[in-house]
Amino acid sequence: MHKTKSKNKERQLIIIDLDDTLIDTYSFKNIIFDKLALESGLTKKEIEEIYQEIKRKGNKNLLSTFCLEIGNKSNKDKNIFEKTILSAVKTIKINKEVLNFVKKTKGDKILLTQGETKFQKAKIEFLKEKTKIDKILSDIVITKNDKAQFISSKIKRNKFIFKGKSYNTITILDDKLDLFYDLRMYPFIGLIHPKEIE
Repeated sequence: MHKTKSKNKERQLIIIDLDDTLIDTYSFKNIIFDKLALESGLTKKEIEEIYQEIKRKGNKNLLSTFCLEIGNKSNKDKNIFEKTILSAVKTIKINKEVLNFVKKTKGDKILLTQGETKFQKAKIEFLKEKTKIDKILSDIVITKNDKAQFISSKIKRNKFIFKGKSYNTITILDDKLDLFYDLRMYPFIGLIHPKEIE
């Protein structure tokens, strides 16, 4: 008597963005820019221009470089400005609708965020403290590289392979869906903007 191989159970995965998806980074930046202007003696407009210029150049150490540039313009130590940003993390607003959606969604959950490690870790620690999200996440990934590239690198034969697990269905929850345009060719990948949930 031959035993038939059972089909692999369909595995689902949701990949969740942090900034402007789970947390309101846009409002947070406004608070930070005000605080940095006050501490540095520069105007808020000057602070915003420094930030936008560094962002435009695609610097992978955006916030460290940002603090360094503010320090150079104000003749103050960049560490003052880094401490200001890190201490202000406690003022971040959490998107409760997105959080509830993530909690209710079946399957494994990965928080995938792009940015400078120390600042991303501070935001994640705050989120864990306030929401206990780490209890429902399968993994947390911080990358300095492109998130779409990270996801693409894990696709093999129309499946997403991550840490020994194979996923047949992936949902990407992100506020910048245009970054994932090339991934639309895969029928097993779905995209959701946070505004679709709110």
